[in-house]
Amino acid sequence: MLSSTGRKLEKVGKSKAEPERVQRAKLLETKAIEAYRHLCTALGNADDVEDRRLAINVLNRLAEDRGVAPPQRVARHADRDREGPQR
Repeated sequence: MLSSTGRKLEKVGKSKAEPERVQRAKLLETKAIEAYRHLCTALGNADDVEDRRLAINVLNRLAEDRGVAPPQRVARHADRDREGPQR
């Protein structure tokens, strides 16, 4: 029963979200992805190899979960990390 009205709950989660809520959720997701990409760009440009690896791991996770492609700049650092130090 719904405590405030005394009615029985007949359905849960079967109604569609209002278009404004869907639009807002998509906007927030886009902003979050952009923030992660900005963070990964900063980490990808770091001197520390571990920071660059973290950027790659975060971008890989975004690619798995949301289909986000890594920025080209981070991808170049990934190649440099795999090759090892230059002699």
